[in-house]
Amino acid sequence: MLGKPQYEQWFQTNLRCSQSTFCRLASWLSTSQPELMRRETSHLFKKKVAVLLYFLGSEGGYRDTGAAFGMSKSWCVETVNVIVAALAKQAKLWISIPQTPAEWLRIEEDFFPKQNFPGIVGAVDGTLIDIQCTKDYDGFYNRNGDPSLNIQAVVDSKLRFMSEDIRPGSYSDKKIWKRSKLGKSIHGKIPMGCFILGDAGYTLLPWLITPFVPREEGGKLSKLQKHFNFKLSSCRMSVECAFGRLKERFRILKTPMKEKSLDRTVSVVTACFVLHNIFLHYKDDLFDNPCQRRDRNDHVQPQDVDDVENNSLLRLHAVNKRYSIAKIIYQ
Repeated sequence: MLGKPQYEQWFQTNLRCSQSTFCRLASWLSTSQPELMRRETSHLFKKKVAVLLYFLGSEGGYRDTGAAFGMSKSWCVETVNVIVAALAKQAKLWISIPQTPAEWLRIEEDFFPKQNFPGIVGAVDGTLIDIQCTKDYDGFYNRNGDPSLNIQAVVDSKLRFMSEDIRPGSYSDKKIWKRSKLGKSIHGKIPMGCFILGDAGYTLLPWLITPFVPREEGGKLSKLQKHFNFKLSSCRMSVECAFGRLKERFRILKTPMKEKSLDRTVSVVTACFVLHNIFLHYKDDLFDNPCQRRDRNDHVQPQDVDDVENNSLLRLHAVNKRYSIAKIIYQ
């Protein structure tokens, strides 16, 4: 089947990637994680990679995956767990923030043409992933009463995930940001004057710029403020599109996940994020075409209404910075 053009559609439909991407992924896994090969033939290993992608790309679970490949459910469970664990170990390699000012500035240069909006080096948001309720999921219920994970991510303009933080579904986006390693350290990592874009669910900070909110502006926004919000929302579409394409490619994330433990659930989610970035690196364009329905991040935690920052001087600095940016892009 591999290498035959007539099977390209099968790969795209069932494995959610092209044949060439599949072959590159299998080759990389076999060389970077040689323990996965053991005494297996190349053909059998590729079959295992195909099983993984089929499982992640479908909503049928292990039983349907096994039936599709003529293998037992238990064999599929073991195969998926082993490769998922290997991918999760590679998360720091594939999901990382820039390490130098020059790398940050390249991201800013990529964002700028979208809306002539200076200073953007990332966009942050959270998305909910429903999970099956088991004993060790106590406290993981979101505000709709469903057991879930709230996953916060920062992306660049090319939809690459630069960070990923998985928390209980009861956490708000703002709470995740404040407790995350990135949220605590980002102000010392990005170049002076640069910032991450967030929605109104986040606290306004000099390094985290959020939209103007009517209740904080006397109940009504000016033309300048509305213009700023439109530009900010347009640039923030990067993170919404990234989540949308992640879930469309790995459809296991669109239905309640049925893993037996929280650790395995987190590993599967992390593997999906890693594969998303790998496929971007491979320039797999299967989901590149814009899709308004897909590229909306609708499954989110409701926003907190109380958004008061304790440090008044920091808040004032952020407010002034936001107004300065709004004036620049309004001209």
